[in-house]
Amino acid sequence: MKKEKKQKTKEYKISTLQFWGGIWWLVALVMLISVAIAIYTKNDFLAFPYIISYIVVIVIFGLSSLLIVINSIFGMILAKKHNNKKIFILFLLSAILVIPFVSIFAIFASSISLTSYNKYESQTNIS
Repeated sequence: MKKEKKQKTKEYKISTLQFWGGIWWLVALVMLISVAIAIYTKNDFLAFPYIISYIVVIVIFGLSSLLIVINSIFGMILAKKHNNKKIFILFLLSAILVIPFVSIFAIFASSISLTSYNKYESQTNIS
């Protein structure tokens, strides 16, 4: 028997990427705070081993932030296509990373709110 490959929907891909991007963003935020506190207590943050760890953590945090912002833009486009204002606002709030607690809530709320859509394109909507 040959298995059929099912094409995953855009909603599922964006939801999964938003969820894992949010987890990596939280991990990177904790790493950034931890390294900043550790370097601050040593009072010589420009020393050789400390500056490398700080740069690596900043790069990881920047890449995870960029992933969330780009994925949120695709999510906003998808929400406009489905004419769903609630999901659009959640993706908009998750793209604004200046307000951390609102962003953390919006990242996971937007990824969970897309689970009502089909995972595969060949499925029919039951509701």
